[in-house]
Amino acid sequence: MKHLKYHSILAFMVLISFFYSIEAKAESAYDRVIRTGTIQCSYGIWEPAVMRDPNTGEMSGVFYELMQEIGKSLNLEVKFSHEIDWSLISEDLKNGKSDVHCAGVWATPARGRTMAFTDPITFLPSVAFVRADDKRFDFNIDAANSSDISIAIIDDDVSEEIATRDFPMAKRVSRAQIGAVEDLIFMVMSGKADITFDGPNRFGPFNATNPDKVRMVPTQKPVRIFPNTFAVDIHENELQNMLNTALHQMQDNGTVDRLLKKYQSKGYDTGFLLPVSRPYDWTKWNSEMNKGIIDIKQ
Repeated sequence: MKHLKYHSILAFMVLISFFYSIEAKAESAYDRVIRTGTIQCSYGIWEPAVMRDPNTGEMSGVFYELMQEIGKSLNLEVKFSHEIDWSLISEDLKNGKSDVHCAGVWATPARGRTMAFTDPITFLPSVAFVRADDKRFDFNIDAANSSDISIAIIDDDVSEEIATRDFPMAKRVSRAQIGAVEDLIFMVMSGKADITFDGPNRFGPFNATNPDKVRMVPTQKPVRIFPNTFAVDIHENELQNMLNTALHQMQDNGTVDRLLKKYQSKGYDTGFLLPVSRPYDWTKWNSEMNKGIIDIKQ
């Protein structure tokens, strides 16, 4: 009888522990989004994807508007709640401070260890930046792989990934983890480094305030091509799938193309945002299917 009582108490304690563990299990970002009806976005500022008016605080941009359209299609509100340094995206998502990073994240293997990504929204090349009078790397980017060359990087950033993998012999000069996105180009301009790598979208805004101080290095092909994506925590497959479904619709119904043309008409350079090919061919509609429709009508 004593043994039976002991085993009954033990079984009861195990059962209670089990229910407590279920209750204590953290709510997923997907469940939180569905429960609240809101996607909380972290973001970074870069033209023409996500921009904020310094006077009014009003948000705009291709990816900003795209995310709003995705929210409407999913019957969810989208809030761009806080700006974050690019090196802290993974930690922000992991801690649940945001559900999605909505500014367009380069999907790379290093980031793929801790983040999951939507399918590409667009593709974006990575290019090299040097001082305006430096021609050492023109059509010879491999010359940067030398021990007397210094590359400006951010730790755990794409710039470090490129430097480490493609230019292992060069010295690396790290920027503090928290800082402005233009800091790497400033380091080159000021002579702290010889070269750095970023998207061509950085050149226009930088050159506007620092005219003729730096230049993009001409190369036979881009240093890298990266997919621009929305990012979620590595465990958020349900949220990733939901976003992909809506994103594909935005690509198929012309929303992405319309937004790119809209901001191009406003004077922003959208040419470096390379389009994603969809798995169908519209020329067949124009040449074959329309002919079939016309034949039927006749």
